[in-house]
Amino acid sequence: MPSKFADFYEPLVSVAIDDLYGEPTRIYRMVKGQIFAASASGDAPLDVIGIIDVNPVTVTAQDEGAYDGMQPQLVGEKYHVSYDLSLFLIPGTQPVQGSEIVATTRTDIPRLRVTRVDPDGIGRIVCVCTKAE
Repeated sequence: MPSKFADFYEPLVSVAIDDLYGEPTRIYRMVKGQIFAASASGDAPLDVIGIIDVNPVTVTAQDEGAYDGMQPQLVGEKYHVSYDLSLFLIPGTQPVQGSEIVATTRTDIPRLRVTRVDPDGIGRIVCVCTKAE
């Protein structure tokens, strides 16, 4: 059964969210047959508006002892880029694992490599990324 929200309201919401929070990105799609570690160098890059979310992440090692005050911590960032699926109407233009994404107007965001693409089921996809460098 179709979702009333997905069919009627989500396209309106996506446009509004992209207008408010979207940023220009350039997607370099991974070519079939390339290995994951290779640089994405598929067809011509695609310029689309996406929402870039940077989440700081702190990883702490599991406690080795009750009184261990020297807990090692690793600080990093997790990147998500959200796209409206209607931007990828041409088959083969949607980002896939291994594709690279560049925030074209932000120097604080590194070149990103897509590790996973998660559809939200109502009209958007979320690219889970790591630093490509």
